[in-house]
Parts: sequence; structure tokens; C-alpha cells
Amino acid sequence: MSTPRCPYSGKGEAAPLARTQAIPADLTQPAPLFHPRPIIGCLPELKRDPLAFLRDANKLGDIVRLPLMRYTALLLAHPHHIQDVMSRRFRNYNKQTRLFIRLQQVVGQGLLTSDGDLWHRQRRLAQPAFHSKHMTGFVETMCDCIQDALHDAEPFADSDEPMDMLDAMSHLTMRVVSRTLLSADITDETAIVAEALEFMVPYMMDTNNRLFSPDNWFPTARKRKFKRYLKDMDAVVMGFIQQRRNDTNPPPDLLSLLMAAQDEDDGQKMSDRQLRDEVMTMFLAGHETTAVAVSWAFYLISTHPVVGRRIQKELDDVLGCRAATFDDVSALTYTRQVLLETMRLYPPVFILGRRACEDDVIGGQAIRKGEVTMFSPWLTHRHRDFWPNPEAFDPDRFHPDLEKKHHPFAYLPFGGGPRRCIGQNFALMEGVLILAAFLQRFEVHLAPGYQPKLGIALTLRPVEGLPVHLIRRQDR
Repeated sequence: MSTPRCPYSGKGEAAPLARTQAIPADLTQPAPLFHPRPIIGCLPELKRDPLAFLRDANKLGDIVRLPLMRYTALLLAHPHHIQDVMSRRFRNYNKQTRLFIRLQQVVGQGLLTSDGDLWHRQRRLAQPAFHSKHMTGFVETMCDCIQDALHDAEPFADSDEPMDMLDAMSHLTMRVVSRTLLSADITDETAIVAEALEFMVPYMMDTNNRLFSPDNWFPTARKRKFKRYLKDMDAVVMGFIQQRRNDTNPPPDLLSLLMAAQDEDDGQKMSDRQLRDEVMTMFLAGHETTAVAVSWAFYLISTHPVVGRRIQKELDDVLGCRAATFDDVSALTYTRQVLLETMRLYPPVFILGRRACEDDVIGGQAIRKGEVTMFSPWLTHRHRDFWPNPEAFDPDRFHPDLEKKHHPFAYLPFGGGPRRCIGQNFALMEGVLILAAFLQRFEVHLAPGYQPKLGIALTLRPVEGLPVHLIRRQDR
């Protein structure tokens, strides 16, 4: 696959770095190598325990070189250096890393994986669909889905049988994305998409992390299954698109908004293939990440009773016994703080990467054209220069008066710079509404003896689920 050109200007010159804040003294020596062993480098450690690997590598400094078989990556932990890559010089870095190339097999050239002029055009076309004027309708749909999820949870209330909160949240967020994106229920054709993603995402991560995978060369059974699922998903999504093309009175969902979007420069609209790629991207990015973030929030609330009581007091004060609406989200400030702090400790996407289009220098370290820079929200969210007592769960870090003082690249659950997630506000509203609805009706307690085991797939998730007991609030 060719690497897209991503210059600073039409001629491809590298623009000088405009520093907006003082940066720590640049390194005078080359960045240290982590496990500089012949051939394999540090790949065994990365595969065995990625979070421990990141923590150990970071002990060598804010910039560390990672030998990864045929190439060396630069691991960046300091927000200033990440800002250089993601914002100040973002046009000099593309997403043609190994993982994103794998993801292109599923989502094609959607906003998550595209680069250069294609990404810029698609972002410009998609942005209006996420305007605040559309959010009221989306929130109404979210609330309907949440009520369905509450109904599904009722049999577990006050019973001895635990409910898997991660499974419940995954089902709920898939229902939300199905209805807001396609005006379809998960019980229909979109169930095929849910089943396919459940297999395809772990498959992609597994083949990406293997030193040598037979799936890269041979038509293994898993590879054939992957292709069947991809064909099934394409048929479902393209069927929705063709049906919508023929609809004289389309529903006001995201697909309709994307289809109506028109480029201001040439008047063109998205092709069926572009629509397919964006729908696939939104299924992938809008489902798993929110489910994992909200599940971790329930885990942290259940292990911090003081936080749980503060949320319930806010819910009682703001909502009383009624369900939350769009107008209530802005008043649920502490609930939002809890969600934001959860994503600091457990960012759904724990590592990101960019490939340099031209030679560059970051923090005094030379980066050659084609080299990969890596940065981990999980690591940067624990940087002691920016987060005092970083391992502690403290939602007050995100009090409105303090949140605006954070370095913009010390907190990266939605990425940063021009490529910050387009659905950030959508996801935050969905997360706040889910927490509000469940905690308004139930107290959530971990199953006795449960200790979460972190698993690394596309997201940072509890690998064995999240078993909880639901206790119905006496006043509800």
C-alpha cells in the first residue's frame, strides 16, 4: 500500500515549529533504547503485557526508542511532544501504521483511517451531522434505548444472579448507534454487524500483534471466517444505503445527514463507497469505546462509595424521579466529571501511532521519514508533571474551573488536534445519560471477590466482563 503524501503545504515544505509554551530542555543525547536486543527488540514484552511494557519503557524518560524487529518507533509521553505530532505539525504525520492498515480492511477509508485531502474532505462533509442542532433528536433516541436497557436489567435487580455490565453496555451502545445512525434496531440486520465486529476486532488485533501470523500468507479457517463476516457486513450496510437512496421521506438520522452533505467547493456528495466506510467507522468507533468507558465508570463508582453518593445526590437534586433529557445534561456536572476521570484512568484507546511523512525533530530527537511515533493516553494520563497522585480516582480534577487549566494534550481519550474524534460530544452525552439513568434507579455493587483483569483488544477492557449486583433504590 502506498503511503499518502501529507505535506504542510501544496509544495510539501516542512513548516517551522511554533512553540506556544516553554518546553523542557531538549535531550542532548539520543533517546535511550528499550530492550535493544537483536532482531526481536522489545516485541515479546509489548505482546506479553502492553501496559507494563509502556510503564517500564517510560522509566527511561519522556522519549524512548523502541526496537520493533525491522524498524524503531519513538515512544512519546510528554504532552508537549505529542502536541507537536498531533497538532502543530499534524500534516507531517499520517495514520499508515500497521494497526490502522489492518483496520482499513474493515472500515476502509473512513475518518478513522484516511489521510490527507481525502480525510479533510470527508471531515468537512461529516462535521455538520454532529452539529448541536441535531443533538436534541439524537438524545431522545439515546434515552429511548436506555429505557430499553433498564427494562432488560430489571430481572437482575435484588436477585442473587450478577449481571455482566460490560455485556449490557455493549448491547446498549450498539442499539444507540444502530438507531441514531440507521434508524434500525439491533434485533434486525444490524445484529449481523454486531456479531461480525465481535469476531473481527479481536482477529485483527491478534494478527497485528503476532510476530509471524499464518493468516498473512495462507487462507486459514479464521481468515476465511473474517472474509465471510466482512462480506455480510458490506451487504447489510450497502443495503441500508440503497434503501435510503430510494426513500422519498428519509428519517433524520446520521446516514441521511451524511447523504445530504454537499462539498462547498465542488458540490459533490459522498459516494456509496464513502458512505459505507463512514458507517462502518461509526459502528466501530461509536459502539465499543463508549461501552468500555461507561463500564469502567460503574466499576470505579462501585469501589468508591463517596463518589456514588455524590452522583446520587446530584441526580436527586437535578432530576428527582423523572428521566433525564437533553436539557439536563449540562446540569449533571459531577456525573460528567466522573466519566471524564474514568477515561483518564482507563482510556478506551490506550495507544496511538503516526508515521512521519518527512524528516522531523521532536524534543531534540531526529525522526526520519517513514518512522513511527507512538503515544499512549494511558501513559500520558499518568504523567506526574500534569496529574498529581495520578493513580487516584478523583473526579474533582475535572471540575469546570480546573478542567480548562489542563494541558490540552495531557488528556487524550478522544485524541487531539484537528483529528480529534468527531463524535466526542455525542459520546459524552451518551455516557452521562447512561450513568444517570442506571444510578437513578439502582445501586451498583461488584460481585464479591471480583478483581478486573485488563485485556487489550482494540480497547482497554475488563477481559472477563464486569459482573455486578443491582440493588433497587428504595425511593425509586
